Amino acid sequence: MIIRLKLQMNLKTTKTSLNMENRVIVYTTTSEQEAYIVRDRLEAEGIDAMILDVKDHVSEVSGGFEIHVLKEQEDQAKLIVPQSAE
Repeated sequence: MIIRLKLQMNLKTTKTSLNMENRVIVYTTTSEQEAYIVRDRLEAEGIDAMILDVKDHVSEVSGGFEIHVLKEQEDQAKLIVPQSAE
């Protein structure tokens, strides 16, 4: 199975913050709408967040959405994320 990852970010994301080695997953969901809500909530709190869409390349079926933040913002993000899912 070939998996294609589609990175979804807003215009505020910089080249430096795109380095995935500096990022951690703080939230996963199967809902694209929920992923955008969570990302927007994190960014409203000043956290650099991005959505990674994990898709099966052959069938084009989404495997879900991951919200990634910078490692140094992980603790702050985890305090906010549960509030976003309500």
